[in-house]
Amino acid sequence: MKLSDVRLLVKDFDKCLEFYTEKLGLERIYNTSDYEAFKVSDSVELAIFVSDYQAMAVGNANKSQPTADYREKSEIAFSVACVDTAYKALKTKGVEFINEPFDWEDAGIRCVHFRDPEGYLLSLVDGGKDSTIRFEVINLFVNDFQKCFKFYAEKLGLEIDWNDDKSYANFKVADGITGLSLFLSDANAKTIGNADKKLPTGTDFREKSMISFNVECVDTVYKALKVKDVEFINEPFDWKDAYMRAVHLRDPEGNLIEIHAALACGEGCDCC
Repeated sequence: MKLSDVRLLVKDFDKCLEFYTEKLGLERIYNTSDYEAFKVSDSVELAIFVSDYQAMAVGNANKSQPTADYREKSEIAFSVACVDTAYKALKTKGVEFINEPFDWEDAGIRCVHFRDPEGYLLSLVDGGKDSTIRFEVINLFVNDFQKCFKFYAEKLGLEIDWNDDKSYANFKVADGITGLSLFLSDANAKTIGNADKKLPTGTDFREKSMISFNVECVDTVYKALKVKDVEFINEPFDWKDAYMRAVHLRDPEGNLIEIHAALACGEGCDCC
């Protein structure tokens, strides 16, 4: 499986679209009214979906999204050539930051944190080659690190890039990109400044984000994971509005995952 996109499920699509295009400077791909994707690396997209649009496919449209009263469950990191320079540039565009650029010695990076209009946690980290903001990694903040690590490594079979066996692990998920990390929530919360808040549970609320993997055949992967006792939300189905065949599941802490493959629409368009 290869990571294809990270989806932020939002309420105010237009406000979020303005933030990611005009303030962060990301380039639109699809130009639709219900979802949009931005090219943030050579092989990974960052997408925003109207939450109600995605919820109908997943089957949780009757639930509400968690609010800012809870600790974030995920973080999207972007790499830039210089954190301080990017920080100053975004400040001039009215972007509000949680903290100021700092050297996070335990992680070996210089970084700064901020949120988008709907509270999604974002960060800038040193490591880019130019002034362009590029996708670096999505961090999943978890309570049970070992349980989640086994799920992604043994059941989904993701390639391990680095693992400290206690609080942090990286997985290579797209053409050599270390695009997905597990981070013990308590180990990260002090840095963000929200250690006093609790994580929302995966079943009480509608998910605010989703990790999407592209495969050659959804049904084959579905059967292979079922053998490993992976529980699915639904069965593989043709999602014609999105031009894909898909199936959905959750990891041990409720993070929403989609496995999909292109679905030929049969109308001679360029989307398939």
